[in-house]
Amino acid sequence: MASRYVVEGRLWAGGMAEVFRARRVGAEGFSRPVALKRMATRLSDDPEFAKRFIREAQVAAALRHPNIVAVEDFDRGEDGALFLA
Repeated sequence: MASRYVVEGRLWAGGMAEVFRARRVGAEGFSRPVALKRMATRLSDDPEFAKRFIREAQVAAALRHPNIVAVEDFDRGEDGALFLA
């Protein structure tokens, strides 16, 4: 994952992605709990799967509702795997 996140544990793993409990960390001790969904590393080089994951992130980021968790970040980790927070 990106260095601005500290992974605390894996919550779920499936065929296409994993979900982790993590903390977004910043300057002066800033810390905020987040969930990270990371595309499986083995699929990150597959353009079709990457396109699906990117589309999922775009759709989820456009949604605003009290019962839907907001997407606050989308990027690639150091290992090249796509993830969203």
